[in-house]
Amino acid sequence: SLLDREGILFLEVPDSYVILEKLQGHELWDEHLHYFTVNNLSFILNNTGFKIEQIKSLAHRSSANILAWCRVNSTTSTEIKLTESKADVDACRSFAERWESLFQEIFSQIDISEKPIVAIGASHLQSNFLQFTKLGQYVDFLVDDDPNKLGKYVAIPQPISVISTEQLLTKISPKI
Repeated sequence: SLLDREGILFLEVPDSYVILEKLQGHELWDEHLHYFTVNNLSFILNNTGFKIEQIKSLAHRSSANILAWCRVNSTTSTEIKLTESKADVDACRSFAERWESLFQEIFSQIDISEKPIVAIGASHLQSNFLQFTKLGQYVDFLVDDDPNKLGKYVAIPQPISVISTEQLLTKISPKI
């Protein structure tokens, strides 16, 4: 209702299809209430009064974002046609089982690994991964060379100390 008839709506959202396909559950952050694929975002935009000028998924870091440019569509029908993408539905249906299988495989490696267990990175992405897979309970240290993070703790779920690469190599002496 705020967009001028000549205006363009630009949206940028994470591409959940890539998250589902690549098992990037740690990318499902709490600040996003909804996740979209190109197919279901197109469906929503078309059925809420927008004409899509362009929509595409572009790589972003290890994932992808959907970019959409839309205009108000004065010829939009009020009838909503329900369609679904089989690929989207299949990716959602198989995600939980594939995710569980991935971290069970990692758990089996932890059981036979030498200690300490060290994870690289102390950012939102790494801590989400360690939380969502429940691997954080096995981690002894997080290695991150950001001076603002050194000496701090990240709860994954217990507080884990953030150390530098130098500290890891000189004091911890991991077996590589």
